[in-house]
Amino acid sequence: MTILVRLLRIALVTILCIVAFAALFEFLNAIPTHLSLSNHPQGGVANPRGSLVFDALVWGVVFRAPGYLFNGTIPLLIVLAVTEWKSAKSWRWYLTIWIVAGLLATGIPVNDPLRLSAALLAAAATGYFY
Repeated sequence: MTILVRLLRIALVTILCIVAFAALFEFLNAIPTHLSLSNHPQGGVANPRGSLVFDALVWGVVFRAPGYLFNGTIPLLIVLAVTEWKSAKSWRWYLTIWIVAGLLATGIPVNDPLRLSAALLAAAATGYFY
């Protein structure tokens, strides 16, 4: 019974962290657009009257997070269950797992350094939170 409660807790915290990653990634990814950086692919397209935080959070939670939950929850839960089973107590394991999962979820955007840095920062923050 204890193992089922622990796995349920892992699943719920993982879902919460995926939603937090999606919201944080969208926020960090929207900053260059909001600042209208000329080298950003969507520079100058942002709504100058819109709230960056609110728009990014809504987009991340409502649109991005369900896709991440649908496509990534089962593999991530398997990896996190194995780390719990092996009693991984080091924060480095969780940080590494979330960074790899974040890069895979965002398509490893090596051609766009701003998107890559947003994915790395969001994944690192989420891994630390987890």
